[in-house]
Amino acid sequence: FTSASLGTAPASCSCVPTAAFTTCPSSQNVNVAANSCSAIVNYAAMANGTPAPTYTYTCSGATTTSGAQSGTGSGSTFNKGQTTVTLTAANACGSATCSFVVTVTDNIPPSIACPSPVSLPTAPGQCGANASWTAPIGTDNCPNVNTSSSHAPGSFFAKGQTTVTYTATDGAGLSSACSFTVTVGDSQAPTLACPASTTRPNTSGQCGAVVTYAPTVTENCPGTTITVQSGLASGAMFPTGTTTITLLATDGAALTNTCSFTVTVQDTEKPVITCPNSITRNTDVGQCSAVVAYANPTYTDNCPAGGNAGLDHMEGGLSGAAFAKGVTTVKWMATDAANLTATCTFTITVTDGQAPSITCPANQSVNTDLGVCAANVSYTTPAASDNCTLPTGQPAWVSGGNAPAASGSSQTATFPKGITTVQWKVTDGAGLTRTCTFRVVVSDREKPTLTCPSNTQVNAAAGTCGATVTYTAPPFADNCAPTSGTAMRTSGPPSGSSFPAGTSTVVFRAIDAAGNANTCSMQVTVVDNEAPVVTCPASTTVTGSGAPCAAQVFYGSVTASDNCSGTLTPFLVSGMGNGSLFPAGVTVNTFRAVTSDSQTGECSFTVTVNCPSAKSGNGGPQAKLQASPTLSLYPNPATDAVWANFGTIGNSGGLLTVFDALGRAVWQRQLAEGQSQTAIDDLQGWPSGVYRVVLKTNQQSATKQLVVE
Repeated sequence: FTSASLGTAPASCSCVPTAAFTTCPSSQNVNVAANSCSAIVNYAAMANGTPAPTYTYTCSGATTTSGAQSGTGSGSTFNKGQTTVTLTAANACGSATCSFVVTVTDNIPPSIACPSPVSLPTAPGQCGANASWTAPIGTDNCPNVNTSSSHAPGSFFAKGQTTVTYTATDGAGLSSACSFTVTVGDSQAPTLACPASTTRPNTSGQCGAVVTYAPTVTENCPGTTITVQSGLASGAMFPTGTTTITLLATDGAALTNTCSFTVTVQDTEKPVITCPNSITRNTDVGQCSAVVAYANPTYTDNCPAGGNAGLDHMEGGLSGAAFAKGVTTVKWMATDAANLTATCTFTITVTDGQAPSITCPANQSVNTDLGVCAANVSYTTPAASDNCTLPTGQPAWVSGGNAPAASGSSQTATFPKGITTVQWKVTDGAGLTRTCTFRVVVSDREKPTLTCPSNTQVNAAAGTCGATVTYTAPPFADNCAPTSGTAMRTSGPPSGSSFPAGTSTVVFRAIDAAGNANTCSMQVTVVDNEAPVVTCPASTTVTGSGAPCAAQVFYGSVTASDNCSGTLTPFLVSGMGNGSLFPAGVTVNTFRAVTSDSQTGECSFTVTVNCPSAKSGNGGPQAKLQASPTLSLYPNPATDAVWANFGTIGNSGGLLTVFDALGRAVWQRQLAEGQSQTAIDDLQGWPSGVYRVVLKTNQQSATKQLVVE
């Protein structure tokens, strides 16, 4: 039979499977091997190391038990933790499995070794230091060891001894620890800073001064004391002169430092000096000074122990001397034994009662400077004199124009248009004054400035001989008020009016407040760009006769007019004149009119001459009408006359016409049948230039240029 769980039995056998393994090992618990994270595990099994399931099957009437087997053998290496072992046995009748658990336990703690003890001094300015070491790392028979510490490398340690502990913990929760010490010793002496040396004045009435001071100490650790080694304590009375103070600082580690400074007490109390009262005198008769007598000053000193003060005359003249006009300051000085000085002053004033004299220059008349409504005027500085020397800067300008600038013996100032009175004054040392005046007359002779609008050119309005033009009257500027305005038109058409063809001049005039006038002009050019109108009669058709066939034709008049020139006389440019004998075929008549400014207009019409058909053959008269003309000119260029040579012109003759550069016919001659040349003479009356010579026969033509010199 077959079974999904047992497979297919041998061909001649029938199988009866058992329900399970006959035996299966029990679950195992072992510890890891030394220096390893695993263990070799042996478990109870069959002789071949693997338990086998049993099956009963019948083959050929015999019942047999058999068991092929496979699975994990005892004695294999198992990693830390739980491992489920599944054993499988199979034979031809099928397979069966059994399972058990192998647990490997880690019972070996990790190991860790700390560095040696660390000793270091305190860091500058601190009562401790940052210590560094190589952090130890825990090791274990199994991976994933966690190392922790009470302090990290680089941590700050206070002065003294600190124990650092490291702990290593493995994945099984087993741990080991080690420790070492960090010792920080204080090796920094305290820093002692004395106050700066000082100089003090003495206390009023004393030969010394009470002085207080405060040193500063800087220590990395607290507990420093300061003592005075030499000198006086703070708050004592220091005598005049210089005292040196030395201070000692001692910290808790018995480290010391010293500093020194000086206290200088100076006697700054000056002696007292008293001068006599100030004196006022008039100048002596005929003099610019006065002789004055006065009492000498008196003095006292606060420090007689240093010796009496001395009295010295410093400046200003002694008693009984001659004092110059004005105020003289007399100065005396008292000096004590400490070289302290005191001064006093008084004045001796000598007054002058004689007034000075002054003379102004003559009146002046000038024109305004270019572009301004004023003038820079130079004049001689007024002359002044006094019985005593005049003070610097005398005489002085008072009013009139702006303040002048001195230039040697002359003055320069700016004066506005009009009449300005200039006043000068002289003041002597006694304050006595005299004045003088003169006049400066500034006239405006400068014309106003103006710029007309630019010249303009416009075309004439259609059908008219003019154009409406607008413009703006130009502004003007002037050096004097009013400084601006608008000029007036004095000639020429007004703005907005119709300007005739050609050039019109518009003149503007500006007048300033002083009557000065200036003019400018602009040109307005109206261009006639409208060509004349030429009217031709209608084209006509007639019947010719004769041999050669032709017809005399009279056509209507040709008229011409222009918007500016009025009625014009048109002239024939090409074709044949009115009443001419027109050959057979179509003749185009073109007329042209030219204005005085060389503008042209044209019109054309045709004259058609129909003739009876020729009855002869190819060699008859009709063949002659179709001959092509030839034309040559000699000499060319020509001065007096020129010969026109041409070949066969047919039985209808021909017409030779000369046109000028404007297309006007200036010479014309009818040619007879068989004629081969003709003279164009009397060229001396023709203007020099290039002319066009046209030969027309029947319906053919030939053209040459003729140069007349």
